[in-house]
Amino acid sequence: MNRKRAAMHADQSDQNAEQRIAELTAELAIANDQLVALDERLSLESEKLKRAEQRHAELLYFEKLLTELSARFINLPADRIDSAIKDAQRRLCEHLGVDRCAIWQIIENEPVKMIPSHVQQPPDAHLPDGPFEMAKTFPWILDQVMRGKIVNIASLEKDLPAEADRDRESMESWGVKSAFVLPLSVGGKVVGALSFSRLWEEMLWQDQFVKRLRLVAQMITNALARKMAEESLETRLQFEAILADISAQFVNLPAAQIDSQIEDALRRICDCLDVELSSLWQWSDSYPPIFTVTHLHSPPEGPALPEGIDAQETFPWVLERMMRGEVLTLFTENMPPEAVRDQETRRHFGVKSSVVFPLIVGGGPIIGVLSFDILKEERSWPEPIVRRLQLIAQVFTNALVRKRSDLELCESQARLSMATDAAGIGLWVMESDTGNVWVTPRTRELFHFAEDQALDYASFDRTMATPDRERVAQAVQAALQSDEKLDIEFCVVVPDGSVRWIKASGRQSPTPNAKAARLMGASIDITDRKQMEAQLRMQLDEIKSLKQQLETENIYLRKEIELKAMHKEIIGRSSAMRRVLTQEEQVAQTDTTVLIDGETGTGKDLLARAVHQLSARNKRPLVTVNCASPVSYT
Repeated sequence: MNRKRAAMHADQSDQNAEQRIAELTAELAIANDQLVALDERLSLESEKLKRAEQRHAELLYFEKLLTELSARFINLPADRIDSAIKDAQRRLCEHLGVDRCAIWQIIENEPVKMIPSHVQQPPDAHLPDGPFEMAKTFPWILDQVMRGKIVNIASLEKDLPAEADRDRESMESWGVKSAFVLPLSVGGKVVGALSFSRLWEEMLWQDQFVKRLRLVAQMITNALARKMAEESLETRLQFEAILADISAQFVNLPAAQIDSQIEDALRRICDCLDVELSSLWQWSDSYPPIFTVTHLHSPPEGPALPEGIDAQETFPWVLERMMRGEVLTLFTENMPPEAVRDQETRRHFGVKSSVVFPLIVGGGPIIGVLSFDILKEERSWPEPIVRRLQLIAQVFTNALVRKRSDLELCESQARLSMATDAAGIGLWVMESDTGNVWVTPRTRELFHFAEDQALDYASFDRTMATPDRERVAQAVQAALQSDEKLDIEFCVVVPDGSVRWIKASGRQSPTPNAKAARLMGASIDITDRKQMEAQLRMQLDEIKSLKQQLETENIYLRKEIELKAMHKEIIGRSSAMRRVLTQEEQVAQTDTTVLIDGETGTGKDLLARAVHQLSARNKRPLVTVNCASPVSYT
């Protein structure tokens, strides 16, 4: 029994032990499962921790990178900002694992156009040549950027709305899979964009980097704004100095040097503003006149001065607006349809953008056109630069007008000189305050002055004959002190001792100095005239004497003729007979009764008829009475 009990107890113990072992095995399995689960959890947590540490490390590295970049851009010289931006783009692309980073800048006055100014990209995936009309290429993205919104495109199919189909087509043509675009703003105004792109696969742009990329965009914006401000200030200061120098050079510049100075000024302005081409157009001297290029600054590889180019044929649209006095800022690919001819010409010469000024004096007609042209790329024309270029245009205008006036004056002076030389007239101008006298070469010849001799009134006074000096001096003073005309003749003694007659005429002329008087006039040698006058006087005296002699002879001859005509029947010519005939002529003119006494046959009847013929009654019949014989009435 005891054994049996012992055996039963042993079996029961074994069963209990097996059961306990089974229980322990189950507990161990559960514990093992828990341990495996815990290990998996620990592994997951470790992986999360590693990823968190990695993200934290990446974030710390990104923060460090941003800190380094920010510190680098502080007080960085303007000429090193571009290289620093490109280095920052490279490091950002490497850290973020993106393929392309581009900075886009809006062209001033052309908000729909952008230029990629700084690009970090693979060697085999270059952007197309810009500038780009973003309104046509990326209209939806441009709209978002101009509103100041960030564009986050992880997938072209999922993240672009239906209205962004054009943007999707452009991105696909450029090989872009994902993109992240931030607006660049200065003072609340969008001036461009910063873009990051993945070209080979899509990429999720993590939120933790978005805020920091905003800082990157602002950092780059500030650097570019400071660079542009410093460059603008430096360029403006340099430009101001050039403008001041050019303006000073054109003051009192001789007409013969104006053309060369204009071309030199164009070169200096183009070099300062990095402009390739500048031209000045004027009316030609041909007939009919055409508007053509007269001055040109061009790079060695640029267009040469075109001969006979006519603005009416090549730039009709621009010329029409120049005639209206408009200042134009032009972009070749953005000109209106009516300017198609102008656009073709600009493309022919490779012009991308221009600023054009009309050359006008006051409200008068246009005399020319000044243009500055960009050949390499489209570029904006800041308003301050345009205003200063307009000042240069006015300087050129005044110089060209003065040149034209000087040339016309020279031509007039040449014609006047030819006329005065041909007439032997010498011109002179005497200043009353200094006594200095300006003369023409002909005046020097008249008074026998040396070519380089400085002249004043005393120089002329010394050449005059002594008796004329006081008279001439009084006449000159009277003309200077009043509005009387100077008109005087005097003698001068020339070096060989001979005397020449000079006639001087002049009148007082206004001067800028109201206190000083100026006498302007002309002198001419009248010696030949004086000699001719003397000869004429001698000849007149001789003629007068001969006239008197002729008159005396004429009277005598007339009397002889009359005597012969009136006394045809009387042939006697003795002195006694002449005396009788004279008495006959005297008494015939009166009503006195005449008694003719004489012997028979002496001609009393002839003498009576002669008296009747000379009397007032010669038309009446003559009745003669013979007193010596009785009268019979029967």
